[in-house]
Amino acid sequence: MRPSLSLVAAMAFTASLLATASRAADRPVNLTRPFGSDGSVSIENVAGSVRVNGWEKNEIKIVGTLGEGVEDLGFTAAGNKATIEVKLKKGLKNRNGDADLQISVPRGVTVSVETVSADIDVAAVERSVDVESVSGTITLTGRARDVKVESVSGNVTVKGALARVDAESVSGAVRLEGISGEVDAETVSGSIEVSGSEISNASCESVSGSISFTGGLSREGRYSFDSFSGSVTLQLPDDTDADVSMSTFSGKVVNELTGTKISGKEASLTLGDGGADLEINTFSGSALIQPMAK
Repeated sequence: MRPSLSLVAAMAFTASLLATASRAADRPVNLTRPFGSDGSVSIENVAGSVRVNGWEKNEIKIVGTLGEGVEDLGFTAAGNKATIEVKLKKGLKNRNGDADLQISVPRGVTVSVETVSADIDVAAVERSVDVESVSGTITLTGRARDVKVESVSGNVTVKGALARVDAESVSGAVRLEGISGEVDAETVSGSIEVSGSEISNASCESVSGSISFTGGLSREGRYSFDSFSGSVTLQLPDDTDADVSMSTFSGKVVNELTGTKISGKEASLTLGDGGADLEINTFSGSALIQPMAK
């Protein structure tokens, strides 16, 4: 039997009341502490979201809301160390324990964030960033010099990092865009996508996810790409100088960058005048080198 229009209206009205009551139970946060640009900021949250933005002021500002399951927000800033921690009520775990925080910090600080299911977004921090989440998505943008990112099932996106990026995910995708410096990326079943103008060194490993790399290579760099059942695709400039080793067990080995033909499951070739050490290995996936789109 289809519900009557009056019943549908009553259900909608009840849902609206529940949503309003839930929002009313949220507590606003607005806190500010002075803090230097050479310190470290540690942030912990369970559910909800954490958004960190670097700014020019020598202070930390927190705005946002705390769900009814949150007991308190711990916030200390002494010397060169600041700690921000969402504390849940005992026995509630993460039920109704969402906290949505927008945190402004001096650009030059070191930032670490740890969450369970809360999404993490960090922007405009110029020193180093270390973030970890179980199922929340992670997004980092800006010119941080050192980035470390770990996720179990959440997707990871890093844009614009300068010196080093270390990214790991079990089943989430890893996307590194506009990167320069060193790259170390690992997944189990998630895909890996890396792009940059010139990446000095790179190591990318995946069990069943595909790997794609687009960008220039340093002649002094070392690059390794390994996947068990996923394909590996590299898009490189026409003037790439590299010594290449490619192998697969049951996939294909293809070179579309130069006129060098490849037959069989293994190949060693020189691109340009040689230089960069480039190694591509797959088991059942294909290994492919292509020219970058112009």
